[in-house]
Amino acid sequence: MTSPQLKREIVGIALLMFAVFLAGALTVLGLAQVRTGVSITAIKEHVGPVGYYLAFPLVAFVGWPAALMAPFAPAVHALRVFGRLGSETDRKWMMFFGGVVALTPIGVGLAMHMPAGESSTAAGLWGTLVAFYWRQWFGVFGAWLAWVLATSALTVATLAWNPIRALVGRDTLPEAAAAPESAGRKRGKATGISDIAAAALALEPPAEEMPALPDIADARTAAALAEKKSRKRKPKAEASAAEGGESAFGDMAEPESIGDELPPTDLLTEIPLRYGDTGKQALDAMGLKLMDAL
Repeated sequence: MTSPQLKREIVGIALLMFAVFLAGALTVLGLAQVRTGVSITAIKEHVGPVGYYLAFPLVAFVGWPAALMAPFAPAVHALRVFGRLGSETDRKWMMFFGGVVALTPIGVGLAMHMPAGESSTAAGLWGTLVAFYWRQWFGVFGAWLAWVLATSALTVATLAWNPIRALVGRDTLPEAAAAPESAGRKRGKATGISDIAAAALALEPPAEEMPALPDIADARTAAALAEKKSRKRKPKAEASAAEGGESAFGDMAEPESIGDELPPTDLLTEIPLRYGDTGKQALDAMGLKLMDAL
């Protein structure tokens, strides 16, 4: 394992352990607050002073609902370091949890209608302060609209989900656009053309909107029918061409007989004349000379 990979593994383990430790510290602090009479010393025995001073200021600042979402941020980033999430997905989830931690106390503060200077463990100091000033600036109704706007912007930017659109309903434009497309496909099936050509026909305007070209749809339909007929004739033409090819090969297999035409005799080399026994006498004389020499 190389040095960068080792560093990433150690960082991922540290982030995951921090998320578990923060969740455990929040759990111990919550149980201590539910059970009255539990001292800070007893809390520190379980999570130590580090856990206590991590959980208690967090709860005091943003309240319990938002504090419970805080451990998810380092856990999600640990999954990114381990390669379980993509960089873009990790960035969106980190922004989402950060926005939830920031907006949840404000919503709780608006619902509880806490006066200035007071805080609660539900809204925290942050939620109580921001909710008070929003009510002063926008009023109760305007403050809730501002909170809904911020929450919708967060979900759209991170989760690609618009809660306002979910409440209002879907747009009717896609259905209206799908109607001519389906009509064009039906028309394409009737004329026997492909889906792509049918979709193209669905985009054409009606003849009433194009008075200068009233017969364009009929011309395209006629062209489609002609193309269909040509496709039907094509297999027949191929079959006839195949038969013609077989007959041609048959004719080549039986070539016509060619007559035996010989070249003229003038092109042949003349045979040298024979000298009778002249050659034999010369050989005998040479043989005698050879015997004398030996």
